[in-house]
Formats: sequence, C-alpha cells, structure tokens
Amino acid sequence: MGIKLFDYQYSDDSELGGMIIEHIYEQFERVEQPKAGELILFGTKTDIPDHIGVYLGKNRFIHSIRGHGVIVSKLGVWKGKAYGYYRAKNADKDSSQRT
Repeated sequence: MGIKLFDYQYSDDSELGGMIIEHIYEQFERVEQPKAGELILFGTKTDIPDHIGVYLGKNRFIHSIRGHGVIVSKLGVWKGKAYGYYRAKNADKDSSQRT
C-alpha cells in the first residue's frame, strides 16, 4: 500500500509520541466506519492518542500491551477510550488498482 511505518521502541517521551501521531495524521484519514486492517487510536490516559491498535472486524482489534505482548481484545471498555478510526489515505486508490 505504500505506507511508511514509524519504527520506535516504548518510551514515556511525549515528544516521541507526538511525532508518531503526526506521522499517522500525514498518511491516514479519519473514518466513521472502520474496516478490518485499519488503525484505531486510543487515549488511555488523556484525550490525546497514546495507544494504537489494528481493527480486525467484529468489534475486535490487535494491539500490544507492555507485560502482555501482542493480544487480540474486544473493543468493549476500550471503545470509550477510542479517539478514532483511521484508513490509509491511498487505500481506496490502491484497492481499485489490484487485479
């Protein structure tokens, strides 16, 4: 799809978190109805996104939690912390070019 992923390690550095969110905003657009494979941003401590997951469909998403590794969770309580769903800006263009 041509998405550039931001490579980082866990950090409490808010400047790094801001860079990651800015990077996402450059390449993704907010959508109301997510499709599988799209991003979900969460604000776990504040209303500023500080956690990210990939929507799997059927109210489930995959994400990583320190101490638990990569897990699949139901949106449930997380839904109230969801900041929004995001689709790659070029996703519709790329899918229409596939044969």
